[in-house]
Amino acid sequence: MSKKHTLEEGQIYAIPLSDKSYTIGQLVNHYPLKKNLSVDTYIFFNYRFSNKIELVNSIDDLDLKKPYSVITSSGAPWQYDWELIKIKNIECNKNTILSNLDNEGYIDGTSTNPKVLLKSYFGLFPWDGYFKDDYLEEFLLPNAEMRDDIKYLKDYTTEELKELLPPNSPKLIKRLKEEE
Repeated sequence: MSKKHTLEEGQIYAIPLSDKSYTIGQLVNHYPLKKNLSVDTYIFFNYRFSNKIELVNSIDDLDLKKPYSVITSSGAPWQYDWELIKIKNIECNKNTILSNLDNEGYIDGTSTNPKVLLKSYFGLFPWDGYFKDDYLEEFLLPNAEMRDDIKYLKDYTTEELKELLPPNSPKLIKRLKEEE
C-alpha cells in the first residue's frame, strides 16, 4: 500500500498465520473516531492457503457470503502485517453483521486483536489457552462452525506450551506443577 494508508469497506486482506500459511479477512465497516483513529469491523472466512500466491490466484473464486466470525478492532491491518489484495463487494448480509454495533462503532462495546481469534481457529494456539476455557466460542465465535484442526492444551507438549504461553500463564503453571 502507499505511505498514506486508507481503509475502505470491501477491502480484502491476505493475513499471514504463524505457520506461514494465509487466510483472508474483509473490512465491512470503517468507523472513524478522531485524528487517524478508527474502529473497524472485519469478517473472516474459513479459508486457509499454503502461501500468498495460492490465495491471490483463488480470491475471485471464493464464496464470501458466510463468514465464521465478525470482530471490531482498533488496530489497523498494516499493524497486523496484513496485505491488501483487492476490493470486492461485500457479499454477506452487511446489515445483519452490523446490527450489533454500538454508537461508537464497536460490537457489543468490545475491541479484539484478530490474532487471538485466528491463531486458535486455525489450530496454532490452544483453543482453551485463554483465561476462560470457553472464551472463544462464547465471546468471539458464537454459533460458528468449528474446524477439525483446532487444538487444545492437552494436544501440546509442555515445551510447546512454554513457547506459546506467557511464563505467568496460570494454565502453563498448572501444567508445570502437574509434571513435578
